[in-house]
Amino acid sequence: MLNFLLILSYPTTLNRSLEPAEKRKRLRLGTAIGMLLGLLKQLPVLKIIYSSAAHTAYLRAVKDYIQLVMVNLAIIIPILVHLETEQKSGLLIGVMYFLIFLASSLASRFSSNLANKSHRNLTRLTLLAGFLLGAFSGLAYSYEFWIVSLLAFALIYVMENIRKPLLTGAIADQVPKEILTSVISAQSLLRTFITTLLALVFGLLADHFGIGISLFAVSSLLLLSGILIRTR
Repeated sequence: MLNFLLILSYPTTLNRSLEPAEKRKRLRLGTAIGMLLGLLKQLPVLKIIYSSAAHTAYLRAVKDYIQLVMVNLAIIIPILVHLETEQKSGLLIGVMYFLIFLASSLASRFSSNLANKSHRNLTRLTLLAGFLLGAFSGLAYSYEFWIVSLLAFALIYVMENIRKPLLTGAIADQVPKEILTSVISAQSLLRTFITTLLALVFGLLADHFGIGISLFAVSSLLLLSGILIRTR
């Protein structure tokens, strides 16, 4: 009885169909997709998305090979000689990773001071610098200059952490807030695709020519592409 009375007393002016709300939702979604496709056709936005995705994908594709450099370096370092080779390598590799991540953390703090400055030029320069360091690391690896190869590889991590705050600001400046999430999702998808492609190419080259030549070749190719995109 109480429910019946509540139904009778419910004002008819509040009885609205859900269809207009669904139409508005579809309209907003279509508008967002249209804006996203329009932005992706703009060269400055494409440059920023590629710049962000390419360097991160490159580091993800080759970062596991740094352990081979660490192992070779750990073997020749004349310390902890009383330990077995496996124990010595594990301890020194842990120390090396600690120093790399510490330097990366300091780079992130340093990058925050640059975020409000000329980040466009810095994103281009750090992109090219990361690929150049990779090529130099591969070349040093080929000639068994383990310390030089490791230092160059570690600086790629530093470049990556310098770039992240700068690229976040660059994307926010170029993209409307309404579709910023969609653009970041597109960037993530592109990064995954590039990572898969680079890992495949790097693995094939490493099997035939060795890690040093593979790292040098892939890094040089990406460096050339970065220069061409920057020029255009």
